[in-house]
Amino acid sequence: MLLTMIKQTPEKPPWEKVALQTHDVRVLWGMWPRLRIHNGILQRKFKAADGTSVSWQVIVPTKLRKEFLTVIHGGMHGGYLARKRTAASIQSRAYWPTWSSDLDAFLRGCKPCARYHRGNAPKKASLQTPLVGEPWVRVSVDITGPHPRSSKSNQ
Repeated sequence: MLLTMIKQTPEKPPWEKVALQTHDVRVLWGMWPRLRIHNGILQRKFKAADGTSVSWQVIVPTKLRKEFLTVIHGGMHGGYLARKRTAASIQSRAYWPTWSSDLDAFLRGCKPCARYHRGNAPKKASLQTPLVGEPWVRVSVDITGPHPRSSKSNQ
């Protein structure tokens, strides 16, 4: 729907034309000045947080999102990356309004990641005092430092 609107006129349509559309269309309507069609593909201008780089992200259609996530996360370039790296990989290439929550749901359902994740680390045993028969049988020394001087010149 949005692609058709952009093809018809470069001017932003009135809210009444998009008010009854899907959530994605309404969100993208708000980004109208940052959208373009390049080689028949809808794209969004993306500025990096530091403002140094600008790139064009492909707006991924709803029916291709799962396949896209599969390729990014576990495909030839993904290697079953963790959430942070997968998110960065998505942001460098594509956009859709619910990409972050879609990624979370996708990662929860990723079978290879679920098989690999082994849960919490095993609990460690509590410290135990070694038994000795008399004083000075066992001596321990902690060597640390050098330490910086305090405000009262203690070290």
